[in-house]
Amino acid sequence: MFEPIIIISNADPGNISESWYNETTLNVTVLQLQPRVNWYDFQYNQSGTWVSRLNAQIDVNASAEYRFIVNISSDQGWADIDYINITAWYDNGDDSTTYNQTAGGNINLYLQYENTTGTANYYMLWPDDEITFNSGDCTETVVTDPSGSPGNTE
Repeated sequence: MFEPIIIISNADPGNISESWYNETTLNVTVLQLQPRVNWYDFQYNQSGTWVSRLNAQIDVNASAEYRFIVNISSDQGWADIDYINITAWYDNGDDSTTYNQTAGGNINLYLQYENTTGTANYYMLWPDDEITFNSGDCTETVVTDPSGSPGNTE
């Protein structure tokens, strides 16, 4: 036959032994990768078909339509990208010609994408009245990789 054994005791909180083993270290590495420009293109609308004109001379006239395409990756997410600046120039086919010296010389276009608040804004910083710019024609496409793999980042 078994009977329960009951022992009445008091706990002494001042009598707690401690043991420390501090001969190991913990190393933490934080990767802060900069956003990267993967590729870009400059295209001309030729009868409804967008044709690359990257590294080529273009026709400067009032009816020509062009677009810039920029593909950027950021491993930490799109919030890492505050600004994308695009500048272009026209030198009349002569690199020694200086035009618009106050804006850096030969700069004819300064387009800026801004995302400092989480909302995309597009600005034509220069020129202000020589070309037609409609920010409503500007778009962004953010692609998020749900698994976070390095090959498919934002």
